[in-house]
This record gives sequence, C-alpha cells and structure tokens, in this order.
Amino acid sequence: MDDVIELGELAAALKRRWRWLVGCTISGLALGGVVALKHPAQVELSMFVDLSKGPKSPQSSSLDKSDSLGPLIVTNYQPKYDQPTTILLLRSLMASGKATPEQLKLVEIAQPTDNALKSPQLLEVTATVPSAQASHYQSLFKALGQELLRHTEKTILPADLPAQFGFVQRQSLKNVPDRSERDLALGGLAGFVVGAGAGLLADRRSNRVFSVAQLQNLLGYSVLSMLPVQPWVDPVVQAELGQLSQHLDQSLNWMVLSVANQHPCVEPLASALKIPAAPPLLTNVLKAFNTEQPVGILLVVEPGWNSALALQKARRTLELLPGLEKVGLVLIENKALPELFG
Repeated sequence: MDDVIELGELAAALKRRWRWLVGCTISGLALGGVVALKHPAQVELSMFVDLSKGPKSPQSSSLDKSDSLGPLIVTNYQPKYDQPTTILLLRSLMASGKATPEQLKLVEIAQPTDNALKSPQLLEVTATVPSAQASHYQSLFKALGQELLRHTEKTILPADLPAQFGFVQRQSLKNVPDRSERDLALGGLAGFVVGAGAGLLADRRSNRVFSVAQLQNLLGYSVLSMLPVQPWVDPVVQAELGQLSQHLDQSLNWMVLSVANQHPCVEPLASALKIPAAPPLLTNVLKAFNTEQPVGILLVVEPGWNSALALQKARRTLELLPGLEKVGLVLIENKALPELFG
C-alpha cells in the first residue's frame, strides 16, 4: 500500500509541475532536431578488392610425373599482395591522388563486415558520406580502382601472372538508415527525464504539503467539511455549509482562521456560518485567542497552501493554547491543483 501511495504522490507532483515536463521535453525535441539537421541523409559506398584475382608471383616449382607425355614442371603461384600491403598501397594511391585529408578520414579499408564475405583474400573499401557527396566519392572510388590496376601493371614482373577480371570489383551504394527520428526521440526522452527530475526537485524544495493524508497527519485533526473554491453558489455547497453549521457545538466560541497566510476562503466561510473570522494562527495568535470562553476553531486548509514546517508549528501552537476545546479542519478542494487523497 505504501508503494501505491508513493507512486500516487509522484504522479501528482509531476502533474503539478507539468510546465517543467512540457518545457524540457520541447527543449529536448528542439535539441534533437538540431542534431538531426547536423546529420543529413547518408549513403554508404563500398568497393571490393579480391586479392586472389590480383597479380601472382611464382613461389615454388615441382615435377609432375603423372602426365602420359612425360614429366612436367609445375609452378605454384601465390597472390603478390597480402592484406596489409594492399591497405598501405591503397592509402598511398589515395593520398597521391585527388583525395583530401578530410576525405581520407572517411574512407575505411578492411575485411568485409559481413561474415559471409570475410576472407583473408578480400578487402572492402567503404565510406559513409552525405547523400549530396555520393557522386563525388563514386568518382573517387572509380579513380582509386583504376590507379590500383595501373600500379599492378607497372610493377608486374615477367614471371608474374597478371591480374584477372574481378580483381577490383564494381562499387555498390546503399542508403544508411535515417537517424533523424532516433535523434528526435532521444532528445524528447532526455528532455522528459530532465523535466521530471527538475519538477520533482522543485516540488520537494517548495516543502508544500499536497497530500491530504499528510496534511491531516501533520495537524492531527480530522476534516469536518470539504468545500470547493469560491464561489459557493451551488445548492450542494450550500447544503454542506448548513450541515457544518449544525455540527458546531454552540457552547463554544467558534472562529474561523487559517494557518500562516490568510486564506481567501476564511472571510466567506465565517460570513456563511455567522461566526467571527480571525487572523492567521501563526502570525496573530494572542489577538486571535483573547477570550475567556471555551474556544472552537475551524481551521481552513488547502493542499499546497502551507509548508510542512508551518503545519507542524500550527499543531504545537494549538496544543498549547488554553481554553481550546475543539479543532476541526475545513478542507478547500482546488480541482485545478492535483493532490493525493488517501
């Protein structure tokens, strides 16, 4: 049950501080929109270099005696370029070409990220760039492939095997998932969390008591009547005022007052019940109780109107007042202000 009450108080506090939630959420969405604008639509370009189809160098020779025409010399070939060498070569060709340092930073050369394509003989050249720059990088990749083929042709030895078709494979282009919706969602979520935290902190720092149960617990008196904020023209409210008047012990000298600050319902309630209104308890206690007759007090309270400290002081003050026979609470229900009942 305690957990339910705590959750209810939390929800009520967030509802009271809705401006914090709305303001921070909107700010978060705006920030997410700015971030989204800084991350325009992107594409990923890729080009493959298949080393197994590149130039090959002779590694060893062996004698094959199985042929019917006689022994044959068989030469074994291995790819001329391994992965580290090819990566350095591609970087060097890009740097010596038209690529700028900024463009070089965007180009990655490594084994394919797709597990189905991973191979020590296959390299993938990729770049994730804004869509507006896609054609430029396509030209850059095309020039890189041509430079690689020209370089291998220049450096091939008479005993080497030339590169085969498919050594440099054609480019591919695919769209990168749009991040704008994610940026907006994250911005809104971050704003909501910050707003909730700030709202709860502001609510706690105000030290106001919004829970009716906590209000009764701090004062230690029961609620005799529950009234809405003015005006009290509704017949139901008039009937409630009549029942409250009949409930009062006529042998007591009744008065209506509030705790610390003068509540706007004190004077109208006193007028409706035809009993005197007194200044707030904590500011004019001596003047309020300048009487020799037994006293009854109707204490006007409203969720969020007083701090916990003021309510505690009011309880101690009432307990020490001589001649005080009865205290009843008149609770003003402000529907525009969320509070927790229970």
